[in-house]
Amino acid sequence: MGLDYSHRIYVKKENLTKTLKYVYDHCKKDSTDFKFEEEQCYKINGDKLERINLDSIINQDSFHYSMFYSCLIFEKDDKIIEYYLEDLVQRFDPEYSLKDYQVDNNSYWVGTIEIDIDNYSSKIENIIEISFRAVTSQMSHLLVESKSINIFFENLCREIQAEYACIWMEDEGYKLTWFEGEKCNYVVYNWDTVQEYGFIPIMKQMLQK
Repeated sequence: MGLDYSHRIYVKKENLTKTLKYVYDHCKKDSTDFKFEEEQCYKINGDKLERINLDSIINQDSFHYSMFYSCLIFEKDDKIIEYYLEDLVQRFDPEYSLKDYQVDNNSYWVGTIEIDIDNYSSKIENIIEISFRAVTSQMSHLLVESKSINIFFENLCREIQAEYACIWMEDEGYKLTWFEGEKCNYVVYNWDTVQEYGFIPIMKQMLQK
């Protein structure tokens, strides 16, 4: 089994649309299965558009929505270049090069990244969890190691006024990256207590101001 690390962002329910619009504005449109037209979100199913009522989803008492996938656009850095070079060398074909992943001279797309939405209100009132999950082990390491990717999620947190954010690294534990409006970088092992009570509620208690 490969690794499936994920960036997880915890935001007030009313900011879900704002979050997805930010993601849509920074994605590779032809490799993303949702879109926005004005304020309305649509799921893309082949040639058809299915209207998604985000308010109806988040107002349910409980929900887990494996909702979207996307290829996100990040500024170039060494880790992203290494990620693609490793893949290109492994499956060497003269017809492919780094240019196939470039958006412009300063940015590359990375994907596919799966986006899940979960109700987190049983642990923290009025909060949802939005997870951006890697689909391979190589991509999992990239989510942790790339400075550009981490800056992207930091900017996302700031833009949507996220409450908390972390990277889930499976057996390696969690890395807390955003806490009540401030950037941070704390790695905590995945103890049994974390699994029982939840990582964010424990951090909220331990780091209370």
